[in-house]
Amino acid sequence: DDILRDNTLEYGENIDLTFYNPTTFKKERHNQEGRARPAVVWDAYNEGCSVRILNPHTYS
Repeated sequence: DDILRDNTLEYGENIDLTFYNPTTFKKERHNQEGRARPAVVWDAYNEGCSVRILNPHTYS
């Protein structure tokens, strides 16, 4: 949560939201355009998406 609040993470570049669809057995990207906002990322997580932060060590 601090990483999202304290930094600018762009979908597809710094962060990915992915959902595994058990009906189709495929991964679906749920990335939006632009900056990832904490509330939107948490909503997606609570709806079953996995959150991947690329190179998280750069934000420590």
